[in-house]
Amino acid sequence: MSLYNDASLVMIPSAYKDGKLYSIKPTDGSGDFTFTRGSNLAATRVNSSGLIEKGRENLLLQSNGFDTTWTTSNSISVLGSQSGYDGSSDAWLLQQNAANGNLRQTTSSVSGIVTYSIYAKPNSLNAILLLLKQTSDAYAYFDLSDGSLLSNANLIDSSSVQLSNGWYRVSITVNVSALTQVRIYPSQDSDTSITSGNIYIQDAQLEVGLVATDYIETTTTTEVAGITEDLPRLDYSGSCPSLLLEPQRTNLITQSEYFEDTNWVTALSNVTPNEAVSPEGVQNAYKLITTASTGNHQIDAENITISSGALTGSVFAKKGANADWLRLRLSGTSNPPRAWFDLENGVVGDVDASGSATIEDYGNGWYRCSLTEAGNTASGGGGRLQIFINESNSQTGFNADGDEYHYIYGAQFELGSYPTSYIPTYGSQVTRSEEFNNTSFAGIETEGTLFGEVEVVNTGSYGTPMALSFNDFTSNFILVYKTNTNALSARIRFGGLDQCSITSGTLTEGYHKFAFTYREDDCEFFVDGVSIGTDTSVSIPTSLNVIRQNIGAATNPFEGGTKQLVYFPTALTDSEAIALTTL
Repeated sequence: MSLYNDASLVMIPSAYKDGKLYSIKPTDGSGDFTFTRGSNLAATRVNSSGLIEKGRENLLLQSNGFDTTWTTSNSISVLGSQSGYDGSSDAWLLQQNAANGNLRQTTSSVSGIVTYSIYAKPNSLNAILLLLKQTSDAYAYFDLSDGSLLSNANLIDSSSVQLSNGWYRVSITVNVSALTQVRIYPSQDSDTSITSGNIYIQDAQLEVGLVATDYIETTTTTEVAGITEDLPRLDYSGSCPSLLLEPQRTNLITQSEYFEDTNWVTALSNVTPNEAVSPEGVQNAYKLITTASTGNHQIDAENITISSGALTGSVFAKKGANADWLRLRLSGTSNPPRAWFDLENGVVGDVDASGSATIEDYGNGWYRCSLTEAGNTASGGGGRLQIFINESNSQTGFNADGDEYHYIYGAQFELGSYPTSYIPTYGSQVTRSEEFNNTSFAGIETEGTLFGEVEVVNTGSYGTPMALSFNDFTSNFILVYKTNTNALSARIRFGGLDQCSITSGTLTEGYHKFAFTYREDDCEFFVDGVSIGTDTSVSIPTSLNVIRQNIGAATNPFEGGTKQLVYFPTALTDSEAIALTTL
């Protein structure tokens, strides 16, 4: 639209890096937004490929520098500059010179579900042993001539992926409690006592999770990839990307993907790991299968400490065979709700009066099913998220044959009245911090227009999609905020006194466009192409210097998606504002 030529700041989510979201205007960086969330990898998003993207980290040092921080044991030796799986000369010859020779690296503060992987190729020896050293060692021998598993102990799963030119990527997945070392042994079949011979190795990785993901190179420090710490989350679940801003939430389930953990209990069913490609696009979904012809077939996350107030449980599910329905139940709450989800057609069926439910399509047959109890008054450690296989949308009359199954992934139990984006956990509860977005901007005038296209989410709380303020103070501002009843409201405060307040009616959940035009004694608010109201007795604050999506240091932060924010240094005409906000 030609009006954008008149704007002095335009933020349409596109380019970003850790802690920074670039505005497309101005181009000198003076209008770029600073984004903050926290210091862990708890956040996820739907990326441009339509897949859930997590933060990832290679926990090893010198992941392909086997002559540096790796320790040689029993006279083993390494020789670099070998031809690698990736066409480089970055592989290593691992030479056995005495019985049980190995490469090892000491680890610390590693616990939970981890996957240890390396690229390997046979030479004069035909096998490799990967070992994680702990109280009960976890290990696997792989035959590098065909990728087969020779023997193993204390694993969740193992994998070998064949590459070109005789290379394999081999991996083991383990639930570790006090990991002290990772080790690599060359082997002949399952025998490491041989005293000579060699294999090729390249690119080792130790990461949390059930599968080996794309390799991350490290040197003297660990390295991260994907959604890292303060990286703005551009969410692609809609027709175009939006900036996703969410409140602080904690996944109270300590193992969100490992359904064999002791806090998950099965009844008349069992689970097997890594049976299907999940919404991540990797093969880390579990298969939940019935084992009897009668009764309730379920898996329960138990021993969850809950508080009074709204609670939401969710899981990603995909229809398997011989049963179309999934049922969720929140147990241990004051009025436990249930909901049935049709995985064949992607719709919610029956829901108990005490609950509300949603189902969201994640592609490839996957749905995120969620159930909320808004008025819970119970608290303590008796909370449970129960996941059932059902043949119909009723509690009784299952009539199972023992061969019904679904695929499940990514369970979450959180305090709140709606499900937020997935927070993965691998042994302990994880909290994603509140997200904030703002920019210092010198071009704010006493006449102007605030324009935005933002998502209205029924959070039951206030949020500010766009505000002009003076530093972190709340005595002078011009803003548009979402009320706790899903309305949008334009407001001006000068010298601590309210000057203007114009509020829309209740809006449906989803994206809406607004424009707030202001100048002395002349303000008007537009939503979705309609003038909501005017105010002709208004004093305008001066010296405003920040554009933000909250008020003050941390008050009423916006929660939802943002597709665009634009600031005009002039008040648009009615026809311009109507045209700009028409959906």
